[in-house]
Amino acid sequence: MITDDGHRFNFGGQFIYNEIVKPHLERAIPCIQIKFPAAIDSFN
Repeated sequence: MITDDGHRFNFGGQFIYNEIVKPHLERAIPCIQIKFPAAIDSFN
């Protein structure tokens, strides 16, 4: 049986779409922008 774990934990697609349009400081999940070249370190 395939389940949508994101939906089970209130972290489904609609939640993400709703968060994207909010101002950064009002989002449920804090986010920060890491400028290049520091960002590339996470891929190395």
